[in-house]
Amino acid sequence: MYPSPGLHKFLLPCGLLFDSTDRGPLWDPMLNLQSYTYTLENDMLRSSTLNPKAPTEWFYFTGHWGDKTYPLNDARQYRILGELHYSNGPMGPRFKALGRKEICIGRIATCRVKTSIPIFL
Repeated sequence: MYPSPGLHKFLLPCGLLFDSTDRGPLWDPMLNLQSYTYTLENDMLRSSTLNPKAPTEWFYFTGHWGDKTYPLNDARQYRILGELHYSNGPMGPRFKALGRKEICIGRIATCRVKTSIPIFL
């Protein structure tokens, strides 16, 4: 899901790992659209009128999405340059400051908001 083809660095020390991507197949995201409305005041997610049967249960999941952190004594766990292979996935969208007033809140580095991305055909 990169915005452009090419080499994309992973967030690992020493720049050891890259994804090499091409432009991929062209597809129409509207064919699989599931849209929602969210009300911050009562923390309610609803399916939109475009897809009234779209599921909403996923939004209220309070665990981590993705892998779990295995302890170092587990045979499946290992480190590469100090980074654990299996670590807890991110929390869901309810834990992402949905009521924020600024886009780049709490960022130390400079934040740039892009209004378009180049299309490589």
